[in-house]
Amino acid sequence: MKPVSPTSTSPSRMDSFRELVKALLGKILGAPYLPFTLTAVFITTAATHLALILMNEPLSFWNGNPDGAGVAAIGTWMLIGPAQVIGAWLVYFILAILCLNLVNIRWSLIGWLTAEFSHLYGVQIWWQACHFSRWSDKLGLLCQSFNDSVYWFLSAILLGIVLTAYLKPSVPAFSNSTAENYITRGLSLAAITWFLLLISATMWSVRSPTYGWLPIQTASGPLPLQEAEGAYDTQQMKLIMFGGTTGFLGHDHWEFKNDTWEWDGFNWNNVSPKHSPSPRSRTGMAYDEDRGVVVLFGGRDNDGPLEDTWEWDGVRWKMIPKKDYSTPPARYGHEMYYDPVRKKVVLYGGYYHDLKTCFSDAWEWDGADWVKIELEGESPIASFFALAYNPDKQYALSLWSSYPGGTWSFQENTWTRLPLKIQPSHRSWTSLAYDSSRKLFVTFGGISQGNILNDTWLYDGKQWTPFTATSFLPTARSDMVIWYDHVRQRVLLFGGHNEGDVFNDTWELILPNK
Repeated sequence: MKPVSPTSTSPSRMDSFRELVKALLGKILGAPYLPFTLTAVFITTAATHLALILMNEPLSFWNGNPDGAGVAAIGTWMLIGPAQVIGAWLVYFILAILCLNLVNIRWSLIGWLTAEFSHLYGVQIWWQACHFSRWSDKLGLLCQSFNDSVYWFLSAILLGIVLTAYLKPSVPAFSNSTAENYITRGLSLAAITWFLLLISATMWSVRSPTYGWLPIQTASGPLPLQEAEGAYDTQQMKLIMFGGTTGFLGHDHWEFKNDTWEWDGFNWNNVSPKHSPSPRSRTGMAYDEDRGVVVLFGGRDNDGPLEDTWEWDGVRWKMIPKKDYSTPPARYGHEMYYDPVRKKVVLYGGYYHDLKTCFSDAWEWDGADWVKIELEGESPIASFFALAYNPDKQYALSLWSSYPGGTWSFQENTWTRLPLKIQPSHRSWTSLAYDSSRKLFVTFGGISQGNILNDTWLYDGKQWTPFTATSFLPTARSDMVIWYDHVRQRVLLFGGHNEGDVFNDTWELILPNK
């Protein structure tokens, strides 16, 4: 009797699959692994990238108002708060470290190189953007000297050195173990020092910038507003702002306002007087320092231009009875200022759309009557232009919005075009303020050749200079209110609009100390 031989069975498909999985996992998860030093290099590069992002964020990002994160370059992801951002990066760090140290070196090295170049690119973008230069003019100069080619050349050399020193494919990089230990300790100390520097720099960047445009956080304030007008009461140390519009309602109708707001240097206050001028925008206002009242003339509403005169005494509005023989023609888009030499409020220019008239006349108000000023020489037409008075040199400065354009001064009934080589582009719907503490005129934004601007220019009496040493700017806009605040001793800005967007933010311009 023959013995029965065991039946030979071929492996099942499931067993074959299991063996395949084991083989693949062995090639993916098995040794050799990526040296931990390369993981440390990844952490350092990624942490540098994160620190630069955080240093670029404005104060509103750190103060719980993520809507103010105006410099984020990666969409709405940065509209969350700093705790969420740091938490998300920590999760990313943990997952990346696990992958780099569990996966075979062949695969982890691909991930390491990809991550390194991604973070090096992020460092390049955020450093080159130079938003954090608002905290230091030296940082601004350093950012401006940034060179892409040099940066990537040095990065490639450093990555090559790191890979050569720590992959060690066949022989040790150092024959002297003592020297290798010293170098390893030195690199560890350098890494710790670099992390402490990143933490310190990030904490330092949270402080208020030393110069540039800075948003002012207020408990309450006006609704989004454009085309309002303001005059600064130098006795009460308050800005009086009136009127404006919140937007277009359609069919040639706008939502005009007649609210009276006071700004005391820290907060907005709606004074809500019993009687006020009718709702309107693009009016003219000036503070009469001799009589202690704010004077308002004209503007426009849904029925057209206005020609009424009002005065604000700090408590109530008073309408001045009309005198047909001397009242300036109805208009809007004009400018007014107080002339301490004349001891009168001066009005110039404006527009009447139905008559398609741009005015080039000047009037003065003494509290009882309007008197037309007889001008000498050329009197340029002007509407929706910028005008402010320099009490130190006793002249008014203007930026014309259209022909003949340029910068002009008004003194002793005469307009003079200043022969300046460099000056702001011809623009309309902007404002001008005189900073009496720094002896500078300041203008911002407006519309030039159909483009809405957010540039800042300074005029010292001799030349215009673009103020470019800031990256944290108000959104491009026009029809805003700009004034010099005697409490804060800085130029401030409120509201305005950019096409369909109307703003209600308040900003101050901090200029670097000379």
